[in-house]
Amino acid sequence: MSARTPPPIFFMAAAIDDGMVPAIHSIKMAEKLQNEGLPYELHMFQYGDHGFSLGRNLIEPFLQEKAHACAQWLSLAKTFLMHQVSPETTGKEKSPFAMFEN
Repeated sequence: MSARTPPPIFFMAAAIDDGMVPAIHSIKMAEKLQNEGLPYELHMFQYGDHGFSLGRNLIEPFLQEKAHACAQWLSLAKTFLMHQVSPETTGKEKSPFAMFEN
């Protein structure tokens, strides 16, 4: 890595019903990233199976009865990346106890 190398950032989206990769692996990865202080975002979806928006779903989009929340991964990733590139697009959440702090 050099000074011109961008810092690593991680966007993860996983389905709990993934039959190939246990969802707990994503949680463990997020824990490691948290401990390292690296920027990440993790979304866990109830349904989506493995590769929920890759391959077959690009050719045969989700049918109405299969319109799971995981279909939102792309817009979530876009927002995450936008915030990484332009931090001014985010607002820091204020503590609800800020008014009591000195």
